[in-house]
Amino acid sequence: DFLHPVILKGIKKSGSFEAFLDEAAPLRLGDDAMRAKPRRGLIFLRIAASFGMLDSVLDTVRDRDRFVTDAIESLGDPRSFATSGSMVVDLVVSNSKSPQALAFKRALLDRLYALYGVEADASRRSVFGSMLSAYQTVTGDRRDRAIDAEFPLSGSMQRLPFDRLFKAEGRNGHIHRIFMRMHDDIDGVSTFASFRTVMRSMGASVRDEKTFTVFRVGSARRAVEIYANKPDGSGVRQGINDLSRLLRTTGVETIVGRGHTGIISPLQTDSRRLLGDGVTKVAMVIVGTCGGDASVREMIGTFGYVPFVTTKSTGRQAINNAIMEAYISALLALPVGASLPMTEVLDRALARFLRDKGDEDLREDAKLYQVNLATVLVARLFDTHVRRHGETVLQAAR
Repeated sequence: DFLHPVILKGIKKSGSFEAFLDEAAPLRLGDDAMRAKPRRGLIFLRIAASFGMLDSVLDTVRDRDRFVTDAIESLGDPRSFATSGSMVVDLVVSNSKSPQALAFKRALLDRLYALYGVEADASRRSVFGSMLSAYQTVTGDRRDRAIDAEFPLSGSMQRLPFDRLFKAEGRNGHIHRIFMRMHDDIDGVSTFASFRTVMRSMGASVRDEKTFTVFRVGSARRAVEIYANKPDGSGVRQGINDLSRLLRTTGVETIVGRGHTGIISPLQTDSRRLLGDGVTKVAMVIVGTCGGDASVREMIGTFGYVPFVTTKSTGRQAINNAIMEAYISALLALPVGASLPMTEVLDRALARFLRDKGDEDLREDAKLYQVNLATVLVARLFDTHVRRHGETVLQAAR
């Protein structure tokens, strides 16, 4: 709300995006800032896209063609190809609609397909092929079927099988466990109270302990349990340890982060603290924090290649609660042996906000929630096909 108009004003005043960045990134920012200089335009576009502001940036700047060149050049550096690749794919699958944004995406895609067709270097060919395979899978735009064959992707990430979501418990019973990491920030208490209200409305039982709370909804045959630390200092310090004693042997199927952007790092740390090696068995991660899309590549390092429900815009308490309610309801209704289509679950959760004509801000924020598949798919392909080439090149350079 505040930074974006300041940046756009700076771009207009400086005369170009590059001139603005030269003023905005002086030497005093240090060596890391200078090393990022060749791809800083791309980094800024990725941030703008993460908050649903790509259209207005591309509508403002006059040197848009420079971004296409910067994006392509950034993919040749083995030290940054993973980050740059995720940024580029995120840009080409974004929901931007303005003529300038659509022209930018078309130009970038045309260059990527052309380079893939003529590239002889195995490393760069793997980069282009991996990115385009992820693009084709997410959008359904199958421009080159040979890319899908050379860099195949499993559709299982879009539909979660019953056996990954439930553990057998008791005679013919099944249970799904959720760890909800509450942040001890200024909004934590109200977020926790509103979620408690949602659980009560769903008929959940509530077990309150000193440092954590357990919500259980369902029946003896099928239940969902949510384990949440209390949103205060004791809940963060001791509550995670208390929950670890309960959950380390059983594991959890879903991780949920509730709080502001600062929760991303503690969510990863405390999930590992809670589950140990079991963190890699988590099937789904839901993070409602503002701009959570930008942290998906980082979270993959903790949770692996799983679906992440995130937002490109402002995280909203009402929307996050609706997503949890829809997700829990879908879990309770899922037939044994079936698979859960998370994109459809999210669509159901967002439907009423998208129809609401009264709150324009809420409606616009709802449009930017998504099951983040693009970044996950790119990471998987890069780690499978690209990294081995990149590490060889990087070692040779060293």
